[in-house]
Amino acid sequence: QESRGLGDVYKRQVSVNGSWIERSTKGMHHNIHNHGATGYSAACYVCYNSNIHSPTQFVSPFNNPITGEVIHYEPDVEEGHLILFPSFIHHYTTPNQTDTERVVLSFNLNTY
Repeated sequence: QESRGLGDVYKRQVSVNGSWIERSTKGMHHNIHNHGATGYSAACYVCYNSNIHSPTQFVSPFNNPITGEVIHYEPDVEEGHLILFPSFIHHYTTPNQTDTERVVLSFNLNTY
């Protein structure tokens, strides 16, 4: 039996299915949402200061099995970071509390 490398096992075609830029000035935010049942979504932090801005907030599709509480996740990101996540994960941004604009480039990916 022939051995396979990771490139053989995970070879897929990827296409971008929509892209947009979120520019948040003081007080602006993005309500909780997801990007559909399939594929992946991405957020690239273009103008972002981790000392004054908050990143995309994620909500687990499963509650805490002990307490039943909703699980939130806030990634540790810096300007220039790109994060990928399954499109079905609910996420949102908190209001920008500063006079410094927060800019995030986002896009959806389909895999075949």
